Amino acid sequence: MPTAVAGSRLFESLNAGGGHSCGLAADGKVYCWGENLAGQLGDGTTAEHHTPAPVTGSLQFTGVSTGSGRSTCAVTATFRAYCWGEDTYGQLGTGNTAPSRPVPTPVGGRTSFLGVTVGSRHTCGVARSTNLGYCWGLNNAGQLGDGGTSSHFLPFPVAAPS
Repeated sequence: MPTAVAGSRLFESLNAGGGHSCGLAADGKVYCWGENLAGQLGDGTTAEHHTPAPVTGSLQFTGVSTGSGRSTCAVTATFRAYCWGEDTYGQLGTGNTAPSRPVPTPVGGRTSFLGVTVGSRHTCGVARSTNLGYCWGLNNAGQLGDGGTSSHFLPFPVAAPS
């Protein structure tokens, strides 16, 4: 039976990950709850939360995505992508890897995004100016769509269909 999320906050959208969930509130704030071993709740801690906790900072978002792993990404009203949580495979798009980043961290490069979606160990987004796909993170099975299997730690264009 469905259970209401604790509190009286109104959400525009909800996104469920592997062990955590996040919601975009009407005011553009993101709230996350659940498992937080890698900082995927974005509140600067690794403490588990059983009720929605605000993502650190004054950022205003238009969308949020949780993956099946321990990462979360969101896009601001100014089309900037931010990611937080596990970064073992470069799935946060910061240009390098780290065990985790528990606060929203800007995705590197100069691409503005309409939206992003988080996988288990990689992330993809749609570029605002071109509607082209970009992906980053682990690429062991060609999941970045660039025609190869080398991982990328910054947004990298998806190859044109053959």
